[in-house]
Amino acid sequence: MPRLAKFKKEEIIDAAFMLVKEESFSLLTARNLAKRLNSSSKVIFGYFTSMEELKKEVIKKAKELYNKYIKENIEKSDRPFLGVGIGYINFAADETSLFKLLFMSEKQTFPDLNTLLIDLDENYQLIIDSIKKTFIISDTNKALDIYHGMWILAHGMATLIATNVYKFTKEEIINLFDSCLFGYLSYDELIKRVNERGK
Repeated sequence: MPRLAKFKKEEIIDAAFMLVKEESFSLLTARNLAKRLNSSSKVIFGYFTSMEELKKEVIKKAKELYNKYIKENIEKSDRPFLGVGIGYINFAADETSLFKLLFMSEKQTFPDLNTLLIDLDENYQLIIDSIKKTFIISDTNKALDIYHGMWILAHGMATLIATNVYKFTKEEIINLFDSCLFGYLSYDELIKRVNERGK
């Protein structure tokens, strides 16, 4: 029996992506998508063996859009790592449903924060490199410490935005990042001095 050819596979993926983008991932069902396509669910299953297979394609598109936010903000910022944070927060503000899908969905348990971040963000190495470039450091462990602390701050702000609790201005975002970074770097210097005194 010939495949139903009213839609191309990419058109179905795009429609599913737009449904999630405009509404939520939980509403991506065969029935809701068929309604959006003004067609039968048979069209969907002519290309996909299950909705899970289609959902993976939607997640892939969401990650591609997120990656674009990160890369563009790194490139246009005179402080690359600040660009990472702004890109992450802007994604939460502009694409709330997609942010919730990628960063606020229930995950498996991870043994440490670093493993979690590697799993969450395909830009992991790009972000580490941006930290080294911003702060002119070569120590990967120090870069990781900064990444961990700043991601928690960025994720907190992004979550407040995504859940419509508070909308940060760009100035507030920059000031919070700068305050946290100054505090972290000052603390690091303080610990070094305390250790030196104890020798």
